[in-house]
Formats: sequence, structure tokens, C-alpha cells
Amino acid sequence: MGEINESGGYRLALSPGSIFEFYRNGDPQIVNIKTDYPGGWKVVGVTEEDKTTLIDQTSGWLKVDKPKNEAQGKDGSKVPMTLTVDANNTGNERVGYIYIQYANTKIYLTVNQSTDDEVSIEVTSNGQVVSELLFTSMDETISQKLDIKWSPSDGDLAIVNSAPGSFPFEGDMPGTTTVSGGTGIISYAITPIAFIPEDKEKPFERISKLDFTTTDGINHASASVFLRHVNYNMSAEEIASSYSPNGSTYTFKIKSNVDWRIKSIEPSSDKLLNIQSGDNLVEGFRGNANLSTGTAVQFTVVNDEFSGVKGTVDVVFESADMPPKFAEKKITLEIMGEYYPKTHGGWAGSNIYWDGTKLTFDDSLGESAPHKKYQGVFFNWASLYGIPPANTYNVGSTAWSSSDGVYGPSGWEYILVWLKWPQVAQVAIPSNPPVGKTERDRAYLYEITDGSKGIGDICKYLTEKAAGGLLYGKKWRMLPPTNLRRRRITNGLVVTKAL
Repeated sequence: MGEINESGGYRLALSPGSIFEFYRNGDPQIVNIKTDYPGGWKVVGVTEEDKTTLIDQTSGWLKVDKPKNEAQGKDGSKVPMTLTVDANNTGNERVGYIYIQYANTKIYLTVNQSTDDEVSIEVTSNGQVVSELLFTSMDETISQKLDIKWSPSDGDLAIVNSAPGSFPFEGDMPGTTTVSGGTGIISYAITPIAFIPEDKEKPFERISKLDFTTTDGINHASASVFLRHVNYNMSAEEIASSYSPNGSTYTFKIKSNVDWRIKSIEPSSDKLLNIQSGDNLVEGFRGNANLSTGTAVQFTVVNDEFSGVKGTVDVVFESADMPPKFAEKKITLEIMGEYYPKTHGGWAGSNIYWDGTKLTFDDSLGESAPHKKYQGVFFNWASLYGIPPANTYNVGSTAWSSSDGVYGPSGWEYILVWLKWPQVAQVAIPSNPPVGKTERDRAYLYEITDGSKGIGDICKYLTEKAAGGLLYGKKWRMLPPTNLRRRRITNGLVVTKAL
């Protein structure tokens, strides 16, 4: 919007218009001028209200930034001209005129300046208008100065500190208060209290907001500034205790309040990872700040589950900024192979038998084996205690009684209560079974064999207990399920016999 002046077939446009209002201490204003007259337009004079007394347009109380009688906008372009007034300390309102000529026509701009101060607030730091002061964990002991200037200077300044406890500080940060009018200027030197070590380990921010308001009784002015104390960092989430080397693709999340980059990847073996084209666990991969959902980091492991592959992958992250906004951070991925045979029923019959002094077994299951058709003792899963064979096994059974006892690592034991011999509950097994497997599918008992606790792989235990750690000159372990067949007996218990 603006004004259009016409004369002699030519036009001159003024935007926003031809009348300008200034406060006593008013800021400069701009008028945009455009004409289609080939000779352009020019300032030809500045006068007082009487339109006779001249004002020096470069040093008087009313100034313009265009030289007198110098053509502007001859190419038809829009030209801005700045109008500036000195503070009006005369005690009276004053008026000035700026004369502009185009073609053979002269028009004027009217400037009115009152004796009232403009209602305003300006918040600065180091001479720059600011809407926030930012402190980081890398420079948190350095004070920053906050200067507030308001007008009218004799008016009060109201300050509201939102969530002041969220920004612990040292020095003179204002709380919610009112500053009485006077100079119209007040300053604060603000220093946050340093983060504690626990806070520095993660992305963390403390924030408060200062709202400033003043009024002359009619008009209001306000300004706000946020005080932010930020610890730039990143955290890794959803990392499993270990990853099975079964060819799967896994992900974990990086949450950060600053951009980051993968600096290095150091596997303890070259047989752990099998990075694919869609994976981003690669050196140089860059992630953006994301504290809400985090950035997924994806990797693929080797498909070598049954070879006992085991190792670690150290991944070092760094700040993507220069200078860095946080120190390098390392996470470690555990790659651990676990053997998962087919699911079993939790009970096993065996060719292990009590020979009168100890549990043992024959070297062969062939026709010459002394106990070829002998059904040995039964075992709870992961127990080294053998239960005498019978057709039923439950509380109150006449086939098993306290007088029978059980055969343990140290010999026959008298146990009164059913299932009170050592064994391992399924829920106590730390594992990461693949899809379709359970904790009990793992060859876990081989790993936990401990005669003093009465748990583990009975074959392994009997081997280790024998002279020289060999039984019949060999090392033994429980048969894998592919070499067993199952048959169901009473009470839903599944037993197996060696082929």
C-alpha cells in the first residue's frame, strides 16, 4: 500500500505514504520512492513547520540520507530513503517537511515528532540483540552479560523468571521481580552452575525463560530471552547384552542433541560382521541431532552360529562439529555364538547307571556293551543328580520314595522332597535364543558344569572327574538330539534313549 502522485503524465509512488510519526526518541524510518519519469526524482529541500525555515538535511534535527538535488531512480527502480530525527527535548511537538521533485512537480513528506517516549524494550548481549543466551558444558564457567534497556526510562520493568529452578546459576540472575524506573538500563552477569558428572554422560539441557514487560500506562512493550545450559552428548540405547552370529541384521539407537559421526569400528576378529549395502554401521556415517526417536544404526553379523564365534566390536563416535561439542564416546557390541539343538522335553533317560559306588556309563552301545538294553537313571535338565528309573515320577509316587534317594556327584543322597535336588530353572538361563528356539534349547548345561553345585552336563562332569580328565581315553558330552529318540511315559514326562 502507499500513495500515488500524478503530474504531466508521470507518476511517483510513495510507500508506506507521505506522513511519518516519530516518538521523542524514535528510531529511523524508511520511505520507498519510485517514478516513471526518465529524469528520476530528487530531494530539493527540508524545512521547519513554517515551510520557510530551512533544516540542514545532514546535520539538522530532521535528516535524510539522499544528497540534495541529486537524481534518484532514473531507471524506474524503487529507491529507499531513510528518515532520521534527533531526540525531541524541546518540550513541544515539532513538524518538518521534506520536499521531493519529479518532472515539473514538487511534493512533500510530513514528519511529526512528539515529546512522548516510545514504549520499548531491548535485550542485548555484547552489543547484539538476543533472544537466548547459550551456555555449554565446554564453557559453562564463563559469565555472559545480559543488558536490558527500556523506555520510558521512568517506567517500571516487570521481570518473570519461568522455571528458575531449571537453571541453577551463580551470580546475579534475576528472579520474578519488578525493577523501579530511573535510568531505564539494568545489567546481569549470568554464570550457570557446572553440570555434575552424571549429567555430562548424556545429552542434557537446563532451561529458563526471562520475560520483560514495561508500559507507559497506555501502551506496552515486552521482550523475552531463553537461558539454555546444554551438555552436548550422545547415548546409545537398545543395545543387546550380546548378538548371536546367525546372519541376522540388528539395530540399536543413537540419541543425541548434536550431530555426530562414526569415527572408527574395531572388531576383535574379522569373522564377526558381514556389513551389507543397507547397513550404516560404517566409518564416516553421520547422524543428526535427534532426542525423540533416535537414529537407528544397523549392522549384519556373520552366519556362523555353531562354530563358537565370539568377540567384540568397538564403535567410536565423535562430534560432527568443529571444534567438537562432545568428547569421543565408545560402545562395545558383544558377538557370541551359542549352540541351539532341537527342543527337548526337559527330562532325559540315559545309559548312565549307578554301579553301586558311582554313576558311570559304557564305552559303547554296540551288541558287546554290558548294559546295551539297560535303561540308566533319569535326569532333570542341567542336573548332575540321577533319579532311579521307574514308570512314574511325581510327588507321592510309589515308584520313587524317600527311601530310594538319588545318585549325586558325591554318591547316594537321601532327599525327602521331590525335585529338591540341584537343577537349573529355565528362567535363570541368560541367553538370546533365535526365532523358534527357547532358552532350554541352548547347550547351556555344558557351559555351567560344576560338580560342587550339582549342575551341568553329566557326561562332561564324569569325564573331568576321571583320572587324567579322560574316560575310556576320551572326552564326553551329552548326545545331541539328532542322535536320540524320544518316547513318552506317564505324567507327561518325555524320556530319551540312545540309539
